[in-house]
Amino acid sequence: MNPTPSLTELAGPAPLSPPAGRLKDRVCFVTGATSGIGRATALRMAAEGARAVVVTGRRQDRGQALANDIELRASPICAA
Repeated sequence: MNPTPSLTELAGPAPLSPPAGRLKDRVCFVTGATSGIGRATALRMAAEGARAVVVTGRRQDRGQALANDIELRASPICAA
């Protein structure tokens, strides 16, 4: 017998829509942004046109790496 396939196997990964500028001129604050979902959220906010992205996290080195990535997307950043 075949085991039941998971939903991801059936449908595939969710498509990522292109940035639409939904956060244009907004300031965003992300806690836990040095890894995982928080990091992905901060990067997406920058891609969506946030005026600034304020991030916090436990790892200063990862926070600085994230700040560099966000600045490459032309959004100012404040790492706390």
